[in-house]
Amino acid sequence: MIKHTIMPAGKFRGKDVAEIPSPYLKWVAENWKEDEIAEAADKEYIYREKWGKHFSDAEPEKKHAKCPNCGEEFEVD
Repeated sequence: MIKHTIMPAGKFRGKDVAEIPSPYLKWVAENWKEDEIAEAADKEYIYREKWGKHFSDAEPEKKHAKCPNCGEEFEVD
């Protein structure tokens, strides 16, 4: 059975450690004072390293296009 560890504070409070972006997860693993949280973050980071599962919280860049009739710019998927 997988044990879920929920962040008790910070930017990702209430999120499972597995849902935290890798750069923040690494920071938690190295700096968090509670051993249970730091160890869970470290295990998750090591798992991502091994399996190439890293991700960041950066939002993908939005694409824009211009209407050929009026020239107005709009977002596209």
